Amino acid sequence: PLARLGPIALVHGGAVMCLFALEAVRFQEPGKRMETLGVELIITSYAGLLLAITVQLRWIAGADAGYLVLGSLLVTAKAGDVGAYTLGRLFGHHKMTPRLSPQKTWMGAIGAILGAGVGSWAWLQFATPRFDPAWTPPDAVWSIVYGVVIGVLGIVGDLCESLIKRDVGRKDSAVLLPGFGGILDLLDSVLFAGPVALLLWRFLPLATWM
Repeated sequence: PLARLGPIALVHGGAVMCLFALEAVRFQEPGKRMETLGVELIITSYAGLLLAITVQLRWIAGADAGYLVLGSLLVTAKAGDVGAYTLGRLFGHHKMTPRLSPQKTWMGAIGAILGAGVGSWAWLQFATPRFDPAWTPPDAVWSIVYGVVIGVLGIVGDLCESLIKRDVGRKDSAVLLPGFGGILDLLDSVLFAGPVALLLWRFLPLATWM
């Protein structure tokens, strides 16, 4: 399944080349085009390439387990978000990055890791036999390891999204779902953790049915 990344890399490379060529054609005077090109490259890589790699989870453990694997990423990342919000609101007094994201606390980070670990274990433990009664859930240790890694990456992804918004002076990443910080705030942890989740499903003994 990792061989599918070859065409994705080619498409991404072609998109980068086209964007450079387009900005070369548009060039009129210094100081105009590189900022636009930088934004376009970030969009292509951050929202395009990372999402395209994440989608490969659909096939990494077999076609029949595609939604189980994708669900593991979504449930784990969102469980981390819930854990971060809960512990952060209840016990968060020490700011983690006050300049970048004033609402983030160290207790919230601990909550994210704990929530992701529990969410990963629960999903893989109870959802696996729902997809196929003959499938055995992975060992609890590996399920928790998977969740902890996704939880840590979710924190980093959230901070990277805060970097984008903070640097351009915006509270929300888009007008869609503004109460949650914009659509990218709901996807940042998933996008950032997706490529690593693909590797974890490839090299950890999670797919016990293969």
